[in-house]
Amino acid sequence: MRAANVFLLDEEGLALLLKLIYRRMEMDITSEHQELIQLQAKQNELSQKSGLFNSLNKMHKDQAFSKVQERLLRKQAWRDSWSFRYMEPMSESLKPKSAEDLIVEYLRTPEEQAQLFLIVQEAILTPLYQPFDKIEGAGEEKDPKESVEEISRICGLEKHGKKIVEGTADLLKEMKLDGSSLLEKGIYAFISESETAAALAMPGVAQAIGGVLGRSGTAAAASGIVMLAGGSIAVGRLGEEEGPAALIGGSGIEEAVASGACGSLLNSLALEVIGLQVSKTVNYIRYLQQSNSSVLLLEQAQQLFLDFKQQAEREMVINRMLEKKKALHLTAVLTAGLKAIL
Repeated sequence: MRAANVFLLDEEGLALLLKLIYRRMEMDITSEHQELIQLQAKQNELSQKSGLFNSLNKMHKDQAFSKVQERLLRKQAWRDSWSFRYMEPMSESLKPKSAEDLIVEYLRTPEEQAQLFLIVQEAILTPLYQPFDKIEGAGEEKDPKESVEEISRICGLEKHGKKIVEGTADLLKEMKLDGSSLLEKGIYAFISESETAAALAMPGVAQAIGGVLGRSGTAAAASGIVMLAGGSIAVGRLGEEEGPAALIGGSGIEEAVASGACGSLLNSLALEVIGLQVSKTVNYIRYLQQSNSSVLLLEQAQQLFLDFKQQAEREMVINRMLEKKKALHLTAVLTAGLKAIL
């Protein structure tokens, strides 16, 4: 692994994350297509029969066929738009590689395995078919449990995929946040893409996040900081000369706030966005605790959360960056995160 910080993805790591998300789309679209074939077979069977009951049944199947066909076409169009934005610019050396080819690079050391967990978590928690770049949404994933199992399996983390989803849902509930909408629709159910971009462009934010990514504030601002639908923070895009980078596991916002340079970010982002970042870090800490991984990695993850919590509390109490109602709710979010890692 080239990055010393496991939360920081280089071009290969970001490519693996995108390929895993694309794998979920392909699985879902294949499932929709199979349902379409089954409905068509039923239609053909009913067309050979006569009688009022069979006519009504065929009418029902025709309507169901049209709905599935329309949904399939919307999902295929969304996949193609998403792929054009994220997959097409991928370097020529990475395009032909499968997810399995890239996964091999993350199995040798505890640090690589920890980063693979973070990549899998991001791939699982990134919602599909949500609006982006003026592209309309295309509905919901048909069987998210199946894709969670598949992504976890091919990455050798069979036991953890389900834990990630259930752990995130339980923690968001403990935080008294709308976990259902977060998991189904992502952060843009609570904050628009333009509002997110504005928050990340605030004075001090680009510099702080750029610093974590190993870039100057100017370089970070120039290449553009974007927030993927699941909450990852990415600087630059695949195919750029400087190369892309992404912060995962909730570390982007947490490290930016912990730096003390941009406490106002807390006031600009919905609590659901902050809660999701905290949940991802908590999931990672739990993974390290349960897998008997590197003590250093565990201490680093715990310190990230504690630094974020301390600085957030400072911003609330001393700098008065949040109005009281939001501050009290954020306190509950931070407390829930702390309780979960004890």
